[in-house]
Amino acid sequence: MPNIVRPPDIVEFQIFRSDVLVAPMGATGIPPVGVAPASQTVFYDTPQTRDVSYTQLSTGVGSSIGTPTNPATGFTITTATAVPGLTPGRPVTYSVVMIYRRVQTNTGTGSTTAGTGTTTGGTTGGGTTTAGTTIGATATATTGTTGTATGGATGGVVASVVYIQTPVTVTGVVTPLDPPVASSPQAGASVTPTGVTFDIQPSPGANQYMVELSSDPNFKSVKQILLPLQSASQAGSAISAPNVDLTKLFPGFTGTLWWHAGARNSNDRRWVYSGPESLALQ
Repeated sequence: MPNIVRPPDIVEFQIFRSDVLVAPMGATGIPPVGVAPASQTVFYDTPQTRDVSYTQLSTGVGSSIGTPTNPATGFTITTATAVPGLTPGRPVTYSVVMIYRRVQTNTGTGSTTAGTGTTTGGTTGGGTTTAGTTIGATATATTGTTGTATGGATGGVVASVVYIQTPVTVTGVVTPLDPPVASSPQAGASVTPTGVTFDIQPSPGANQYMVELSSDPNFKSVKQILLPLQSASQAGSAISAPNVDLTKLFPGFTGTLWWHAGARNSNDRRWVYSGPESLALQ
């Protein structure tokens, strides 16, 4: 890949997912699960099946094509139908390639060499000599013809467009998750602040949970309770943060607090959250 690729030269980014191993209908080879323009820096994957239209180079990586006025012969737009969505709880890796264009010029060279003479001098006289007198035709000479062709013209400048696919860049393992459910205390419940138990319904594939609390429904400032690591295969049983003393987290506070549950796989960086629930301190 060149040191600098200007955004106007980027055709698209193609995002591949490791669990898509079979070419769906309409695809040649394994298709991307999504494409993104140069201006897009984040790609969001979903469980939904989708159709994906993407650029395929006509002759592979580094495909050279005609002139800039007719670039479309260097690639085709392929639409893969029914590309599967992600499966929550199943770890995958993503990889990204970039398709970009380059205009390059080539200068030709002359091809015609100078001509050369082809005719030699004429014949000598053909008469005989009798008693010292020369009888016969006087010798004549024909001058050889000088070459007249000059070298060919200098080759012209030819522009072409090269479409290039970068090497694959692979991400680490990521586990897509459904949000957990903040099941208790229920929304609007009144609680005694010195001993509150928070229950969370787990998200398959997650093994780390936390409770976030705030006096602001937008969670601009939060207190976090990180729970011990769980089994990622755990399902059904509630995960609890028991006997939380809210008077220590929010000294002197009265009124309504907001809480939600967070979940992630410990190999990932980001959390996914339940919807916010309110609780009133008694």
